[in-house]
Amino acid sequence: RRSMILVGAAAAGVTMFTVLAAVPIDQRATPRSTPSVAMSDQAIVSAPDISNMSPHERASRLYDRVMRLHEQQKRDSLAFFMPMALAAYGAIPDIDDDGRYDMARLAMIAGELPTARVQRDAILQRNPTHLLGLLLADDLARDATDAKRIEATFVGAVKRERARALPEYSAHAEEIENALKRSGPSKRAPSAQRQPLSPRSARCRTAAGLERVPT
Repeated sequence: RRSMILVGAAAAGVTMFTVLAAVPIDQRATPRSTPSVAMSDQAIVSAPDISNMSPHERASRLYDRVMRLHEQQKRDSLAFFMPMALAAYGAIPDIDDDGRYDMARLAMIAGELPTARVQRDAILQRNPTHLLGLLLADDLARDATDAKRIEATFVGAVKRERARALPEYSAHAEEIENALKRSGPSKRAPSAQRQPLSPRSARCRTAAGLERVPT
Protein backbone atom coordinates (compact mmCIF):
# COMPACT_ATOMS: atom_id res chain seq x y z
CA ARG A 1 0.00 0.00 0.00
CA ARG A 2 2.88 2.35 0.84
CA SER A 3 4.38 1.71 -2.58
CA MET A 4 1.11 2.65 -4.26
CA ILE A 5 1.05 5.96 -2.34
CA LEU A 6 4.61 6.79 -3.40
CA VAL A 7 3.87 5.95 -7.03
CA GLY A 8 0.76 8.12 -6.96
CA ALA A 9 2.70 11.03 -5.48
CA ALA A 10 5.41 10.73 -8.13
CA ALA A 11 2.82 10.68 -10.91
CA ALA A 12 1.19 13.81 -9.49
CA GLY A 13 4.58 15.55 -9.44
CA VAL A 14 5.24 14.70 -13.07
CA THR A 15 1.79 15.97 -14.03
CA MET A 16 2.42 19.27 -12.25
CA PHE A 17 5.81 19.67 -13.95
CA THR A 18 4.19 18.98 -17.34
CA VAL A 19 1.54 21.64 -16.72
CA LEU A 20 4.14 24.21 -15.68
CA ALA A 21 6.30 23.42 -18.69
CA ALA A 22 3.35 24.05 -20.99
CA VAL A 23 2.89 27.58 -19.60
CA PRO A 24 4.97 30.31 -21.34
CA ILE A 25 7.83 31.48 -19.15
CA ASP A 26 6.71 35.10 -19.06
CA GLN A 27 3.30 34.07 -17.80
CA ARG A 28 4.84 31.90 -15.11
CA ALA A 29 6.99 34.79 -13.96
CA THR A 30 4.12 37.28 -13.92
CA PRO A 31 0.77 35.45 -13.61
CA ARG A 32 -2.51 37.27 -13.95
CA SER A 33 -3.39 36.66 -10.32
CA THR A 34 -0.17 36.50 -8.36
CA PRO A 35 -0.65 36.09 -4.60
CA SER A 36 0.81 38.87 -2.53
CA VAL A 37 4.34 38.16 -1.36
CA ALA A 38 5.31 39.17 2.17
CA MET A 39 8.79 40.66 2.16
CA SER A 40 11.11 41.16 5.12
CA ASP A 41 10.77 44.93 4.63
CA GLN A 42 7.11 44.33 5.62
CA ALA A 43 5.89 45.41 2.19
CA ILE A 44 3.23 43.34 0.46
CA VAL A 45 3.99 43.32 -3.24
CA SER A 46 2.13 41.69 -6.10
CA ALA A 47 3.38 41.36 -9.64
CA PRO A 48 1.68 43.70 -12.16
CA ASP A 49 -0.44 42.13 -14.90
CA ILE A 50 1.86 42.48 -17.90
CA SER A 51 0.84 39.39 -19.86
CA ASN A 52 -1.02 41.33 -22.57
CA MET A 53 1.49 44.16 -22.96
CA SER A 54 4.03 44.71 -25.71
CA PRO A 55 7.69 44.10 -24.81
CA HIS A 56 8.26 47.86 -24.54
CA GLU A 57 5.24 48.37 -22.29
CA ARG A 58 6.16 45.40 -20.12
CA ALA A 59 9.69 46.68 -19.58
CA SER A 60 8.50 50.21 -18.87
CA ARG A 61 5.95 49.02 -16.32
CA LEU A 62 8.55 46.94 -14.50
CA TYR A 63 11.00 49.84 -14.63
CA ASP A 64 8.44 52.02 -12.86
CA ARG A 65 7.90 49.38 -10.21
CA VAL A 66 11.60 48.85 -9.57
CA MET A 67 12.40 52.56 -9.37
CA ARG A 68 9.58 53.16 -6.91
CA LEU A 69 10.87 50.36 -4.73
CA HIS A 70 14.39 51.76 -4.99
CA GLU A 71 13.18 55.20 -3.96
CA GLN A 72 11.26 53.69 -1.04
CA GLN A 73 14.31 51.59 -0.08
CA LYS A 74 12.29 48.36 -0.06
CA ARG A 75 15.30 46.18 -0.60
CA ASP A 76 13.72 42.74 -0.58
CA SER A 77 10.91 43.75 -2.92
CA LEU A 78 13.48 45.43 -5.15
CA ALA A 79 15.55 42.26 -5.29
CA PHE A 80 12.39 40.31 -6.20
CA PHE A 81 11.39 42.51 -9.16
CA MET A 82 14.84 43.51 -10.47
CA PRO A 83 15.50 40.25 -12.39
CA MET A 84 12.07 40.54 -14.05
CA ALA A 85 12.79 44.11 -15.14
CA LEU A 86 16.23 43.30 -16.55
CA ALA A 87 14.84 40.26 -18.37
CA ALA A 88 12.02 42.37 -19.82
CA TYR A 89 14.47 44.85 -21.35
CA GLY A 90 16.63 42.00 -22.61
CA ALA A 91 13.57 40.58 -24.40
CA ILE A 92 12.89 43.74 -26.45
CA PRO A 93 13.89 42.76 -30.01
CA ASP A 94 14.35 46.31 -31.31
CA ILE A 95 15.48 48.10 -28.16
CA ASP A 96 16.27 51.76 -28.75
CA ASP A 97 18.70 54.09 -26.98
CA ASP A 98 16.08 55.12 -24.42
CA GLY A 99 15.50 51.48 -23.53
CA ARG A 100 19.23 50.81 -23.36
CA TYR A 101 19.63 53.73 -20.99
CA ASP A 102 16.87 52.42 -18.74
CA MET A 103 18.38 48.94 -18.75
CA ALA A 104 21.78 50.36 -17.82
CA ARG A 105 20.29 52.29 -14.91
CA LEU A 106 18.61 49.14 -13.64
CA ALA A 107 21.85 47.20 -13.99
CA MET A 108 23.78 49.85 -12.09
CA ILE A 109 21.37 49.66 -9.17
CA ALA A 110 21.60 45.86 -9.24
CA GLY A 111 25.39 46.04 -9.20
CA GLU A 112 25.62 44.45 -12.66
CA LEU A 113 28.10 46.94 -14.03
CA PRO A 114 29.21 44.83 -17.03
CA THR A 115 25.60 44.92 -18.30
CA ALA A 116 25.48 48.67 -17.80
CA ARG A 117 28.73 49.10 -19.74
CA VAL A 118 27.41 47.03 -22.64
CA GLN A 119 24.38 49.34 -22.93
CA ARG A 120 26.55 52.44 -22.63
CA ASP A 121 28.84 51.22 -25.38
CA ALA A 122 25.93 50.31 -27.66
CA ILE A 123 24.56 53.86 -27.39
CA LEU A 124 27.91 55.58 -27.92
CA GLN A 125 28.94 53.34 -30.81
CA ARG A 126 26.02 54.66 -32.84
CA ASN A 127 26.54 58.24 -31.69
CA PRO A 128 29.66 59.16 -29.66
CA THR A 129 28.00 62.33 -28.36
CA HIS A 130 24.59 60.92 -27.46
CA LEU A 131 23.74 62.65 -24.19
CA LEU A 132 22.28 59.59 -22.47
CA GLY A 133 25.31 57.53 -23.41
CA LEU A 134 27.55 60.24 -21.97
CA LEU A 135 25.52 60.34 -18.75
CA LEU A 136 26.13 56.62 -18.35
CA ALA A 137 29.80 57.01 -19.25
CA ASP A 138 30.17 59.68 -16.58
CA ASP A 139 28.69 57.47 -13.87
CA LEU A 140 30.79 54.51 -15.04
CA ALA A 141 34.00 56.51 -15.39
CA ARG A 142 37.19 54.70 -14.36
CA ASP A 143 38.57 57.64 -12.40
CA ALA A 144 38.36 61.42 -11.92
CA THR A 145 40.43 62.10 -15.03
CA ASP A 146 38.15 59.95 -17.17
CA ALA A 147 35.08 61.62 -15.66
CA LYS A 148 36.46 65.08 -16.39
CA ARG A 149 37.07 64.16 -20.03
CA ILE A 150 33.54 62.76 -20.40
CA GLU A 151 32.00 65.83 -18.80
CA ALA A 152 33.87 68.11 -21.20
CA THR A 153 32.52 66.08 -24.13
CA PHE A 154 29.01 66.24 -22.65
CA VAL A 155 29.07 70.02 -22.16
CA GLY A 156 30.46 70.57 -25.64
CA ALA A 157 27.78 68.39 -27.25
CA VAL A 158 24.68 69.51 -25.33
CA LYS A 159 23.62 72.37 -27.59
CA ARG A 160 24.06 70.39 -30.81
CA GLU A 161 22.44 67.25 -29.45
CA ARG A 162 19.46 69.07 -27.96
CA ALA A 163 18.82 70.65 -31.35
CA ARG A 164 18.12 67.13 -32.67
CA ALA A 165 15.03 67.04 -30.42
CA LEU A 166 15.24 63.30 -29.82
CA PRO A 167 12.33 61.85 -27.81
CA GLU A 168 14.69 60.41 -25.20
CA TYR A 169 16.13 63.87 -24.58
CA SER A 170 12.67 65.15 -23.71
CA ALA A 171 12.04 62.14 -21.48
CA HIS A 172 15.30 62.73 -19.62
CA ALA A 173 15.41 66.54 -19.78
CA GLU A 174 15.82 67.00 -16.04
CA GLU A 175 18.68 64.51 -15.88
CA ILE A 176 20.47 66.32 -18.67
CA GLU A 177 19.96 69.67 -16.97
CA ASN A 178 21.19 68.33 -13.63
CA ALA A 179 24.29 66.93 -15.31
CA LEU A 180 25.00 70.36 -16.82
CA LYS A 181 24.75 71.94 -13.37
CA ARG A 182 27.12 69.35 -11.90
CA SER A 183 29.60 70.01 -14.71
CA GLY A 184 29.51 73.77 -14.20
CA PRO A 185 31.50 75.97 -11.81
CA SER A 186 30.07 74.12 -8.81
CA LYS A 187 31.81 70.94 -10.07
CA ARG A 188 30.52 67.41 -9.67
CA ALA A 189 28.19 66.68 -6.81
CA PRO A 190 29.20 63.64 -4.73
CA SER A 191 27.24 60.54 -5.73
CA ALA A 192 25.61 60.35 -2.31
CA GLN A 193 24.11 63.82 -2.83
CA ARG A 194 22.51 63.06 -6.17
CA GLN A 195 18.78 62.78 -6.26
CA PRO A 196 17.28 59.27 -6.27
CA LEU A 197 15.96 57.69 -9.43
CA SER A 198 12.22 57.89 -9.81
CA PRO A 199 9.70 56.12 -12.08
CA ARG A 200 9.73 56.71 -15.83
CA SER A 201 6.12 57.91 -15.65
CA ALA A 202 7.24 60.87 -13.53
CA ARG A 203 9.69 61.89 -16.28
CA CYS A 204 12.12 63.23 -13.69
CA ARG A 205 14.78 60.56 -13.33
CA THR A 206 18.17 61.88 -12.25
CA ALA A 207 21.58 60.30 -12.19
CA ALA A 208 21.68 58.85 -8.69
CA GLY A 209 24.12 57.36 -6.28
CA LEU A 210 24.28 53.69 -7.16
CA GLU A 211 23.05 51.43 -4.39
CA ARG A 212 23.54 47.74 -5.04
CA VAL A 213 20.63 45.40 -4.44
CA PRO A 214 21.69 42.92 -1.74
CA THR A 215 21.83 39.30 -2.83
